[in-house]
Amino acid sequence: TEFLREDVAQRLARELEELDRADGFQPDAEELPVPCYTSGVQDGWELVGPPHLRRFLRFCSGFQAESPHGRLGRGLSDVAGELFASETFLRWLKACTGLDPKNDGRPQVRRFRPGLDYTVAARGAQDTDEADLDAILCFAMGSEGEASTAAMEAWASEEVGGFECYLAADEEDETVEAQEVYRGADTDGPLVNLPAVPNALCLVMRDDKTLRFL
Repeated sequence: TEFLREDVAQRLARELEELDRADGFQPDAEELPVPCYTSGVQDGWELVGPPHLRRFLRFCSGFQAESPHGRLGRGLSDVAGELFASETFLRWLKACTGLDPKNDGRPQVRRFRPGLDYTVAARGAQDTDEADLDAILCFAMGSEGEASTAAMEAWASEEVGGFECYLAADEEDETVEAQEVYRGADTDGPLVNLPAVPNALCLVMRDDKTLRFL
């Protein structure tokens, strides 16, 4: 936790929370309205699919709209470009993990809207047997103020989603398809679950036999 400097993290978290409420996402409301699939698709944020595998918003770097959506996107893009894509950060990753960063690695700015977005566990085609390193910096609602404790408990419970899950792929499945059963017997359960923790960097090394979903 506390990966980014406190003032930067608080500003981004505050902008995200304001944006969620402006787009109609209010997790503390007694009755939640039915979300609109196009909520937040504006000012640089595009919808990513196909829906049988994933749905979330991705920010297009270089968009200059002076709006709450544009400002949040640019703020997160600055972190992605100036930190995650920097040679210093890549050297730090190698020192921490022993892995050489891939040349084609590109940081993405994603937004998962409450009750709408997800990724499905699926195995994609890989050209090599080398391990992949996932580096994910998370921001979530309720990261400051009186709601912080209750929000953290809710995220940790995994009952409200938002967690990244890694599980072993079916060795008999040779196709690039979604694995629909995520939890079964204890021996078939996930390898690791990572709940949403604001301003926390998660590093996970996985091979081509490991699936992940959010």
